[in-house]
Amino acid sequence: MDTNATAKYMKVYRPSWVEVNLENLKHNCRTVKQLVGENVKIAAVVKANGYGHGAVQVSKACLEAGADFLTVAVLSEAVELREAGFTCPILIMGWTPIEGYAMAIEQELRLTIYNQQEAEKLNRIAIALGKRAKVHLKLDTGMSRLGFQADEAGLAIAEAVLSMEGIEVEGLFSHLSKGDEYDKTFAQGQVQKFKSFMDELKARTGRRIPICHLGASACIIDIPEGHFDMVRPGIVIYGYSSCAKEMGIELKPVMEFSSQIVAIKHFKK
Repeated sequence: MDTNATAKYMKVYRPSWVEVNLENLKHNCRTVKQLVGENVKIAAVVKANGYGHGAVQVSKACLEAGADFLTVAVLSEAVELREAGFTCPILIMGWTPIEGYAMAIEQELRLTIYNQQEAEKLNRIAIALGKRAKVHLKLDTGMSRLGFQADEAGLAIAEAVLSMEGIEVEGLFSHLSKGDEYDKTFAQGQVQKFKSFMDELKARTGRRIPICHLGASACIIDIPEGHFDMVRPGIVIYGYSSCAKEMGIELKPVMEFSSQIVAIKHFKK
């Protein structure tokens, strides 16, 4: 008996495992595309290692199924995908430290910008590199997380960033805070606030930001007026939704947990 081989086997073997079905993932991506139509882009959310499914494998499957963008939470997740060979647009939806701006610009990553001070620093770095940084402006319509407010001060920030030589404003986005709740009143109010901001910014500057996006999974299924130019399917592409089944939408679970049965015991009540 090869005791070394046995020891190695026992070290790595666990009687429980996870299986990821990438064909089901592709099915869910295509279902999202059918829901939003050909004119709306798909930005597959692959943050947190693809929701634990494996970011690289999931990203490849999503792009094969028609996704246009990938979205992540932080710079390191985006760099991992670039190093894995992905050349598609990648949006970092969270905050990026200023120390990471040069790397993001060099790797053509999209940064989220939500205040003028950081935009000015990004602008200077981009000009020094002889490049333009692509950004998506983050608007807070009621999530109360990142983002400038949908008011006069917010419009002034957006106008200032649009005028910066080293920055290309590719997108404007926001998050719904109650999109998956039964009562859609607040979510629909956010949709209207987002649209009003878009329209007012265009009226003031004469420019429409190319990719305006608001809708994540719940919005994709249940709030079609929030689709705009792009949607960001997250949990829905992994096969889960609180309302898909009741609306007749077939999603397939992507992850399956399995385990060997090692013992069965019977007890008296």
